[in-house]
Amino acid sequence: MVRDRRTGFLMAMKSLSKKELRESDMFGQLYFEIKLQSYVNHPNSLKMYGYFQDEKNIYLLLELASHGCLFRELKTKVRGY
Repeated sequence: MVRDRRTGFLMAMKSLSKKELRESDMFGQLYFEIKLQSYVNHPNSLKMYGYFQDEKNIYLLLELASHGCLFRELKTKVRGY
């Protein structure tokens, strides 16, 4: 969780290692995710507010999910999962 210093707005920051992306040949997948998140505007999809990078990582700034990880939520609510 990160906070915009100017506005106080809370967001989630997803950090992706460039080394791991390169090793798993996932740059195409990341490009697709960024493109998709940039254009999708739906109540069931998290909004992407921006992205940036440094020498080691790529960072995605996403809408903060109030209930956390969907998989964890499903795991606790669905029997036998």
